[in-house]
Amino acid sequence: MSEPELVEIAVYDNPYAAQRARALLESGDIPCFLFGEHSPYAWNDTGGVRLMVPASARDEARDILRDLGA
Repeated sequence: MSEPELVEIAVYDNPYAAQRARALLESGDIPCFLFGEHSPYAWNDTGGVRLMVPASARDEARDILRDLGA
């Protein structure tokens, strides 16, 4: 079984905002992952904390974040 392709749907300069967005998606049963969440430099040097979801959930995840203002 192959791993699903992950796509970036948002980048946050604040790790707490990224964690809030992840919680919103997880409450909607959308699997998601934060890349750079634990790096002390993630939001400064690497462009931010990246919120990733499976490609098959991209549109639904974007809709949830947009509707909730996250």
